[in-house]
Amino acid sequence: MVTVVTGATGFIGGALVEELLRRGEKVRALVRKTSNTTTLKNLNVEIAYGEMLDRSSLEVALDGCDCLYHTAALIWAADYRHLKEVNAGGTKSLLEAALKKGVKKVIYTSSGSTLCPERGGTLTEDPPQRRQYLGTYAESKWLADQEAFKLQERGLPLVSIHPTYVYGPSMVSGWNKAILDFIKGNLPVVPTAYLNLVFIDDVVQGHILAQEKMQAGRRYLISGETIEVAQMMELAAGIAGVKIKARRFPGWVVAAYAYAGETVAKVTKKRPLITREVVRTLASYVTVDNSRTQGELGYTPTSLRQGLEKTVRWLQQSELPVRAH
Repeated sequence: MVTVVTGATGFIGGALVEELLRRGEKVRALVRKTSNTTTLKNLNVEIAYGEMLDRSSLEVALDGCDCLYHTAALIWAADYRHLKEVNAGGTKSLLEAALKKGVKKVIYTSSGSTLCPERGGTLTEDPPQRRQYLGTYAESKWLADQEAFKLQERGLPLVSIHPTYVYGPSMVSGWNKAILDFIKGNLPVVPTAYLNLVFIDDVVQGHILAQEKMQAGRRYLISGETIEVAQMMELAAGIAGVKIKARRFPGWVVAAYAYAGETVAKVTKKRPLITREVVRTLASYVTVDNSRTQGELGYTPTSLRQGLEKTVRWLQQSELPVRAH
């Protein structure tokens, strides 16, 4: 059986590839020619080069594919049109190719943001009836979801995975970088807000469980524990042996800081440390209920303390450069 993974050089895709290899699967990584494949060089992985918007390259990459994990996505782009084109248009192209090639199982990595209800509601596996977009990324992923489930209705055997905020050993980016910056004393602002963090191993577990217990058309919310941002940072610092107090700021102050970072990012083309979209998402605090996922898949999340202990130890020992995915 050939398993194809898109986004194999990214956070979720990279961790997934390693677990699939541990399970003895034959893995083909679909990457761009410009991708940094350093993390794949020492692994027994077949490399297939392709572009999400190049249909012919996708069809070649899917030759002989039995199972497809589609984890690739743009998290941030200075141009929203490009973000939408890659996340929504690219997903449509890939899954159309998968349908044509007769791929037997497709596990599509969506986002918890596509299930986000109105402020104060409960995040569950059921998509809300009323759409509210907390930012350009969330909107692009929602549009990608629509394309995915249109193809599922046409016969593509697909399930979607919706992780909340992912952290854990593997890559110094996202919340991992925020934790590292805080421990080093380089994070000047912490929003007064809550977030639900999910450990990377649990996200990988959710993908594999969904594949093993395939029920086409299902959505699975992969989440962990909800905690105040400042409390999480202080917990991580304590694990690292650092005594540092988080300086809480109201959302509008952090949003102003994020706006300044986004302005610089438009010039440098590098993803800012925090975006206004993240600030808005954190401000729209909701409770999380993934009981259906736990019941149907047997999914069991790692405790936040245990996950942070592994993450902080890895960050302290890691000499890896900071990379966006």
